[in-house]
Amino acid sequence: MPEQPKSSFFLKACYLMIAIGVLNFLVFVAGATYLGGDAVNGKVENGRYYLFGVRTDSERKGYTEVSERVFTYSRWHVYSIL
Repeated sequence: MPEQPKSSFFLKACYLMIAIGVLNFLVFVAGATYLGGDAVNGKVENGRYYLFGVRTDSERKGYTEVSERVFTYSRWHVYSIL
């Protein structure tokens, strides 16, 4: 009987981690769509930062210039879903 509370806690913890992972992924997709791509596929050139992905203004793939902070955020958010 004492084993059931531990397994119940473990099961709830697993569901919580899965829910957080799914939510993190959905936030990433929304952010990458809004920003025009992600930093992992982007580049840094001459001190300028570019995300690569589908641009919202033309609906074609290309580079979108962003600030260093946005580039860093995007890179770390990609790493968090890997």
